[in-house]
Amino acid sequence: AREGPRGLGESLPHTPAPAIEDDDCLASIALFRHPRLHPSLRYCLPVLVLTTALLFICSNAGEGALVRLAVTADGKSVVDLPPVFAFSLISSVRDMWHGGVYPL
Repeated sequence: AREGPRGLGESLPHTPAPAIEDDDCLASIALFRHPRLHPSLRYCLPVLVLTTALLFICSNAGEGALVRLAVTADGKSVVDLPPVFAFSLISSVRDMWHGGVYPL
């Protein structure tokens, strides 16, 4: 008899996970210590993850926008005032937290 595709009620055969019994097998569970991973990837991936996290923090810590007041006469700047308000993503989150707007 010919076998057709598996129906919705049928399950795939279950194969149990191999038992972990020795320390050598435990050490190879982490990707960083896996013997098949090339050493350059082993050390570059964590560095890339940390670099990405640092770039994300730096990009959101700087001033996102400045609110300036310009006083002009005849199309020329009369007074050079400092920024009225400067904000960033981090300062906005801090202000919302102090205002009682907590993250979900």
